[in-house]
Amino acid sequence: MGLLPAIKKYVAAVSVKTYPDPGTKSYSTNCQDIKDPLLPVKLAAFLFIAKLLQPFLVSFRTDAAMIPFLRCELDKMMKNILEHFVIPDVVSYARNFHSVDVTEDKNLCTYAKVDIGFFA
Repeated sequence: MGLLPAIKKYVAAVSVKTYPDPGTKSYSTNCQDIKDPLLPVKLAAFLFIAKLLQPFLVSFRTDAAMIPFLRCELDKMMKNILEHFVIPDVVSYARNFHSVDVTEDKNLCTYAKVDIGFFA
């Protein structure tokens, strides 16, 4: 999150012509995103999800034959992510985590009970 203030400062400097406009697509995307007041929260939520995925990615970053463990680890990772957004009863009673319909509002936690990390 330490980079966000620097990006805001750079965009402000370009808007007052202190620096030349780079004219790139990534810069125009940054200009649009900086205006979003929820950007710090969105970035913190993304970081939270990335930290949930990291143990899975680290354990399978090897030359060893890990395919026998893939199904079990994917199930653990999926359950871990679902527990933060889906009602606990739906997760605990699901036979297959892939069958949980996350588009159904009745399966999702209310916004007050969604766990997206401390910083968000």
